[in-house]
Amino acid sequence: MENSTTKELTWEELQIEELERIEQQIRKSVHQFEHSLKEYEHSFKKNHHTVPKQSVQYIQLYIKRLWVEYFHKVGKIEVAKNTIHALVEASEEIQSPYLLALVHTTAASLSMIESNYSEAMNHYEYAYQLLLPLGKYDKMLLILSQKALIENFLGNYNTSLEILIQGIQFAKDNEVEYSIGYVYKTLGIVYANLDSFEHALTWQLEAKSQFEIDENTVGLASVLGELGNIYSFTKEYSVALEYYNQAYELARSIGDSLTELTILTNIGSTYRDINDIDKSFSYAYQNLDLCKRKENKRLESYALQLIGSLYLLQKEFDHAREFFTRSYLLRKELGYKRGEILSLLELATTLRLMGEHQEAIKLLFQSLQLAESIETKRIKADVHIELMYCFQELNLWKDAHHHLLQHTILSEEVYNERVASTIAKERIVHEVESNKKETALLKQKNEELEQAYRQLNANNLLLEQQQKEIEGQLQFSKKQNERLELLSKEKDEILAIAAHDLKNPLAIISLSSSKVGKFFDKMTNEQILNEMKTIQTTSKRMSEILKNLLELHSLESGKYFRRIEMVKLNDLLLEIIQENISYAKSKEISLILEPSNVLQEFTVSIDKFAFKSIIENLLSNAIKFSPKSSLVLLRCKIEPNNFFMKFSQTFFVLEIQDQGPGFKKEELSNLFTKFAKHSAKPTDGEHSTGLGLAIVKKYIEKMGASIMCRSVEGRGTTFSLRFPQTAL
Repeated sequence: MENSTTKELTWEELQIEELERIEQQIRKSVHQFEHSLKEYEHSFKKNHHTVPKQSVQYIQLYIKRLWVEYFHKVGKIEVAKNTIHALVEASEEIQSPYLLALVHTTAASLSMIESNYSEAMNHYEYAYQLLLPLGKYDKMLLILSQKALIENFLGNYNTSLEILIQGIQFAKDNEVEYSIGYVYKTLGIVYANLDSFEHALTWQLEAKSQFEIDENTVGLASVLGELGNIYSFTKEYSVALEYYNQAYELARSIGDSLTELTILTNIGSTYRDINDIDKSFSYAYQNLDLCKRKENKRLESYALQLIGSLYLLQKEFDHAREFFTRSYLLRKELGYKRGEILSLLELATTLRLMGEHQEAIKLLFQSLQLAESIETKRIKADVHIELMYCFQELNLWKDAHHHLLQHTILSEEVYNERVASTIAKERIVHEVESNKKETALLKQKNEELEQAYRQLNANNLLLEQQQKEIEGQLQFSKKQNERLELLSKEKDEILAIAAHDLKNPLAIISLSSSKVGKFFDKMTNEQILNEMKTIQTTSKRMSEILKNLLELHSLESGKYFRRIEMVKLNDLLLEIIQENISYAKSKEISLILEPSNVLQEFTVSIDKFAFKSIIENLLSNAIKFSPKSSLVLLRCKIEPNNFFMKFSQTFFVLEIQDQGPGFKKEELSNLFTKFAKHSAKPTDGEHSTGLGLAIVKKYIEKMGASIMCRSVEGRGTTFSLRFPQTAL
């Protein structure tokens, strides 16, 4: 329905406006939503007799759809399913594209619960096409984020990222803000699955901020759970449990059973990972009971799998076998193929440990066959390594060797795909050291493999012959060497660029000094002073290049040492402003600090040197590339503790905004690369070393902070930096 004044709205439009207002409440509290919907339904039944029958039918269907949304949130999935199919048919008879689109969106969310992704995708696509001519951009954006989530569940990570990038552009083009938090959250989930945890954390924090702005408590509970997942993946279990507990308490308080059940499983898994088996059992059985009562079979299968894994750790193989089998059968019933493969893998591991190798091998080949229908290279690699163990224990060395090679090849493919999707070519020294460690690890694996094949190898002299048989291991080693050579070549190129940048200033100094030496008697004082000024300016330029190179080398080589001290943030920012004010005035640029009200007494424990280097680099760039008589803003705000994040530390956010030429869209991907060339030029002929943003990025990483750039070509650039109050 289009917005209009109250007087112009029909009875039907007024009811839809009220129902949409009630629907918004489900994002704040499922309990509040239920209460408001019951009140409305009671009032509607008493006052609908004087309006056309078709309008009444329309509102009744809308109310039923909202009840399905409620049943979905509280976990009564079977009740929701029994209602939705009849609701689709009835909505088609009413011939309302808007209502029909909303019903199909609800149907899609129920299909996703059952892991029926193809059906869900069809519902979403149909709803999207219905909403397009109606201009319902916020709901269309939400559909894009859900389609990306489906591709993520299927393992199609690149496709998912493409949809999300499309969603962000869609939001910008149509000025949509309300649903953008779901796009950010899904981006975080995809990057976590790609093991790019820095990107995952950045996007989940963006989603959290957006949900707080939108007062979307349901979204906030889910994103707190995703933050817990990130820290669990990176083995920071105490932080993970802190986020999980916040998410669980918040989900319970608002009646969001779907998030509540998911978080219970995650908490149980975390306690298992830190070897607190009793707590893990307690959470797992509590969750299993809740899932059965809420009729959520998909999450019930996760609870069963968790219990099976706990029995496996305790070597109670019969119990483990029972629960893995129940998990598998439930997932097979749902058509949840990825879950089927994981359950079969766990079941096969249990059978192998019980000595039932042939049955284990049979299940593993069954899981490989299932894996062919979806992108699951990482899981297939796990299946192959389990097959290797089975054949190794049966002394079938040739088969064991074959599956070890398949595991190695798949693991390398997964690694390369993630590098291509998420990692820029940077941090050369760090990469070299990492590769040394990987080479040492490879050597260790070769030695372990040699021991495993001790019946075929009498001594170390036969190692070369053995490695010819394991061609995959040699290929892996070869790729490692090629990678090291590439890094060495890249380092040489950087040195060559640096030498080139120093060559021109040296030539200028040589020319000016030679000129003064030869023609001193013939030159006026003014001419001599001009040449001396040229030498001084050029020397300063060389000094800046060398200083930046040394600073960058210190950061990359691990020689940089943090110097933490307590400072007042307001005083430090004023000090930085004062040091740059003369440069700004020389170009008639206004340099303004916009602090928040609480900034005056805000104290941080921080590396002052690193912090100043970051802000001064960004400020000097803003001034350097801004036109005369323009404005450069340094804006600061505090993100204090709130009700939902009472266990978390405080953050402060700095934004540096200019009115310069901005960056082209294609330039943003290599923004922080050393010696990157950009289309924008300094507005007063200043020199740029091409190292400033690279230094900024390194310091940001050292301080545990984050940085984002928003830029529109021809309209300026804003850098947003987010620091913890204790930036250690």
